[in-house]
Amino acid sequence: MANLCDLDHYIRSLVVGTDKCGFVLNGPETNTLEITTHIGCVNNCVYCPQDKIVAAYKKRSDEMGMSMETYEKCLSKVAGKDLTIIFTGFSEPFMHPNCVDMLKMAHDLSFKIIFSTTLRGFDSSYIEYLESVP
Repeated sequence: MANLCDLDHYIRSLVVGTDKCGFVLNGPETNTLEITTHIGCVNNCVYCPQDKIVAAYKKRSDEMGMSMETYEKCLSKVAGKDLTIIFTGFSEPFMHPNCVDMLKMAHDLSFKIIFSTTLRGFDSSYIEYLESVP
């Protein structure tokens, strides 16, 4: 399992601007794929090292948001697996313009979904769209 306290390891694991797809955390009870939809967060939580994450990531990529093409590649690599997709990663998933589409796509492919959010960026128009996602 990745040690999220090791910021350098965490930065190397982020894949927003690449054709890779996050990292799989394997435990005795779970197989998960963590998706970071974008780099940077507007919440400014006092405990979160956003400035360090953004600065380190900008050294390796200009892409700050995961494209749908990259996301689709990620899901295609794990298609058919009993897997939980976790939307997290020191960012607010709903700040990505395609987050709802990403959630729906994962659901349509029968993946279990977990997302960590304060709902910042969530629009009430998403509610009807997401009603089919348990």
